[in-house]
Amino acid sequence: MKSVLSIFLTVCVLGCGDDNVTNTRSKASRNIMDYMFSGEEGTEYWTSIQNSRIDTNGITKTENRDTAIYRILNRNYLHPIFGSCLRLAISRIQNDPKRIDTLCLQIKEGTIYSVYSNVSGGKTEYLELLKSPIQQGTVVNNTAFPMVISDLDVPIVIPAGSFNTIVMKGEKPPIVDEISVFKSTRETYFAEGVMFCKSVEKNTLTYKKNNKAVTYFSEQQLILIKKN
Repeated sequence: MKSVLSIFLTVCVLGCGDDNVTNTRSKASRNIMDYMFSGEEGTEYWTSIQNSRIDTNGITKTENRDTAIYRILNRNYLHPIFGSCLRLAISRIQNDPKRIDTLCLQIKEGTIYSVYSNVSGGKTEYLELLKSPIQQGTVVNNTAFPMVISDLDVPIVIPAGSFNTIVMKGEKPPIVDEISVFKSTRETYFAEGVMFCKSVEKNTLTYKKNNKAVTYFSEQQLILIKKN
């Protein structure tokens, strides 16, 4: 798993019954508490993942698809190092379905942190995900991908429904060598009660010799909330 922000079958509706979720607020919330997962224990958040590639001739090819499922295990889990957290299990349907990772979310001093544990690799990361104040220009010091709140009250429509979101954008310093320049950007949409409902990462490798580029896209979006 790359990082928590890079994870997100059948296109289903969000919530109970056959109704799509629609966020009726005219503005996205400015309260950071509202962006945590709001479901009860056992609730599953299904996210589609699609990775594609545009080659140097401009031809687009879908390289792989997957579905990640975030399942709330415990809303008040006592982490042995970081204390009280919301704990989730992360599984995948198509790729490596036997692997299950865990993710803990914690609000502390106006910031939502992720505590991600890769069970198979034994690695733990503690990263900022979203930070107060929720306003343009707020910097989130995520070591995996430096981000800044760029836009507020952005309406989007995804398979799960309609949401009023806040948008965070980030760009890593380019990696330059004798042959090429590699650039990475990310755009993430946060919505109330579901955390990040959409994320798009773009990686571009440009060859200096002919200035042609290969671009890789990874798009993730929420498609379903399955209540227990």
